[in-house]
Amino acid sequence: MSATSLPERKKALRARLRQARRDVAATRGGELAARAHAHLLASSLWRQAKGVVLYVSLPDELDTAPLLDAAWQAGKTLYLPRVRQQYGLMDFVSVRGREELRPGPFQLLEPRDDLPGFGPEDAGTAFRPDVFIVPGLGFDRQGRRLGFGGGYYDRFLSAVRAREDDGPRAFVGLCYHCQLQEELPAEPWDERMTHICTDREWLCL
Repeated sequence: MSATSLPERKKALRARLRQARRDVAATRGGELAARAHAHLLASSLWRQAKGVVLYVSLPDELDTAPLLDAAWQAGKTLYLPRVRQQYGLMDFVSVRGREELRPGPFQLLEPRDDLPGFGPEDAGTAFRPDVFIVPGLGFDRQGRRLGFGGGYYDRFLSAVRAREDDGPRAFVGLCYHCQLQEELPAEPWDERMTHICTDREWLCL
């Protein structure tokens, strides 16, 4: 395998999976998202979690708005990502409602700047959520994740895993079933999920 073949394979997969996600979102997005939500909300992982990391979905991603509402209604501490000025780094911020969000980069809604956030350096100390629900362009049945290429989640999850002195956190890949692959190309720094949630399956890995 050449030195450039893996990045090229990832680039091609990103384009293909982005289009597949876009096609599904435009036709059956609401229906399939509701099925995925049902799998996640019925899991003991979700029911027992006190602190949950989530994200505000992009227009063609599996919609997370009902999950945000479910977390707030259940009284869970909900953390959402906020990108730092340094490329590739982000914080997670405890958010109590949509009024605490504002437009950010990448067409995303983010927590307001005046709210305190937790970075990778806080993992395992001040920042100890039970479940991370993670976006991606693709996942496979071994827990591999194909992200968007910026490394934001890989850097943060790596820091979390390095500080798991009280037991492992749960990392849940959330996506449409069309984004679930049998096997994805991976590099050593690509963090793996412990669970995958799609409109068809709830996988414990």
